[in-house]
Amino acid sequence: EQDGPGAQIFAKDEADWLDSLLEVLWPRISIYLEQKVRNEIQPSITAALPSYLKRSVVFQEVTLGTVTPDFGPLVVRKNDDDGSIELNLGIRMDTNMSIGLTAMGVYVGVSKFRMSGALTVIYGPPLERPPFFGGMQIFFADMPDIDLDFRGVARIADCPGVRGLVRSTISQAVGDALVLPQRIAVDLNPDDAVDHIDLKYPDPWAVLRFSLREGSDLVAADFSLFGQRSSDPYVIMTLGCKTWTSPVIKQSLNPVWQKQDGNSPTVDFLVHSSKQHARIEVFDEDFASSDDLIGVATYVPIHELTEDVSGRKASSVRIPLTLMVRGRESPAGSLRVSARLLRLSAEQPLALFPEPSVAYLHAKLEEVTDLLVDARCPCHPFKVRVSLLGSQGTSKASWAKATPAASEALQGMCSRLAAQDFQTSQIAGIMGITREQVASLLLQPSIARDGTLKQAVLEQKEKRASENPQFGEVLQMLISAKSFDEVISSSVELELIDSKSKVIGALKVKVEDIIAAERSPSSSLPDRFDLGLPGAAQLKASFKLRWLTEAEDKPPSIDGKTSGLHRRASMPAGSWC
Repeated sequence: EQDGPGAQIFAKDEADWLDSLLEVLWPRISIYLEQKVRNEIQPSITAALPSYLKRSVVFQEVTLGTVTPDFGPLVVRKNDDDGSIELNLGIRMDTNMSIGLTAMGVYVGVSKFRMSGALTVIYGPPLERPPFFGGMQIFFADMPDIDLDFRGVARIADCPGVRGLVRSTISQAVGDALVLPQRIAVDLNPDDAVDHIDLKYPDPWAVLRFSLREGSDLVAADFSLFGQRSSDPYVIMTLGCKTWTSPVIKQSLNPVWQKQDGNSPTVDFLVHSSKQHARIEVFDEDFASSDDLIGVATYVPIHELTEDVSGRKASSVRIPLTLMVRGRESPAGSLRVSARLLRLSAEQPLALFPEPSVAYLHAKLEEVTDLLVDARCPCHPFKVRVSLLGSQGTSKASWAKATPAASEALQGMCSRLAAQDFQTSQIAGIMGITREQVASLLLQPSIARDGTLKQAVLEQKEKRASENPQFGEVLQMLISAKSFDEVISSSVELELIDSKSKVIGALKVKVEDIIAAERSPSSSLPDRFDLGLPGAAQLKASFKLRWLTEAEDKPPSIDGKTSGLHRRASMPAGSWC
């Protein structure tokens, strides 16, 4: 059954308390979200604009409105393997959002924002004392459905690309923040052993190897040279935030991607939850206009790609496609695909799986310490680029480590140094601020009104960002190779990159050392690595390597083993769960 064993399902009216709570909190939440829109989504839209539009697009207003999201139904599961609790919660937003911008003199406004999807909240690991769980994770297993209503639609054609760009950028922002593998992670108990980075970046559940074989009876969108109806089809496969595009087959309604030697276009996807669904779209390639959608399969469960109707592993399956025609869903042919789940193992398998991937690298990047930089030439934010064989990943931009009550701490340090008879100039040298700022902190604590104290705090933050950049991220990479030895004999290369994309420090870690450290405590790797820079600059990082092997049994679900099904309400047909 869809909800699985052990699920407790609560009807919509039993989740009304969440709606009531959100109504009270919404004014505060909306202020936070409006800041996110201004600080993150707006710059993303501007950066993605064509050069001729960059200076002509001006945001005028951003408000999220007063209509709160609607929740329900609610499904609760317990994972008997690790004691975690999982909540699956339907969410629907139909807000009176208002975003206004002017582009090339044309006003474009967003007056409605609609989103629906299934939000997952996981509490774990369990603790014996309050708050009873070490952390909380929040994510969408699949990209939620997002739609927008625009104001000024009559003239939106005067501003090419803006409508689609606004829609796609908002979807991308949601995906980058909340769609697997991304998630919000909250450490509920900072004093326990739960690592916030590990909580936010758990290793994948499995790897899905997907191969595209052929299509049948696809929709014709073009005419061939001989006047016959035809298409130039290609496939886009999406799982979580990853999208893969197949080669184009020219002029065929029954395209064959599989070659005579049996090989087919193949891609590996990291799977982070058994509840993720694939989206498969077929497009007709056009040179003179935008490509036409000619068929789609949405919310395809992973097991439907790997199993036949009896639940046994299948060498290939047929995926039916549909297309909306005059507001009605119509058949649009089918695709034959093959897929299998591979598990991640610390033990090297007996046989090497063929490409595209043979291994998985987990590179945990925490911080750089004691970095010497020229204060007159700020180089942050920094990034770390990780490479192994032909695979490469780059971290997000670094950030400054927060200090609680920074201004009070700064003032207290100055006061203590002054009490030890240090002169103002000496305190300034020790603290890295100006003499005037020291004098203000010592003599006029209320000087913050004119910005002097604020400036001192900002300069301290700038100093921390330059000398001790924080990353707090795990790069998860699939590795291609022709043999086990090729992987084992190689090295992971790490490069520290400044804001101008210049490599300022680098190091290498042997894969054989990573493997040995996991097998034997006596061969442990250091957790700090010399970056080869003047001074003692080091990168704090750790690594894991896993091999891709055949999943003999289904990998353990994130739900774990459950028992005692208790049904409180029936799920509607076609629901999100």
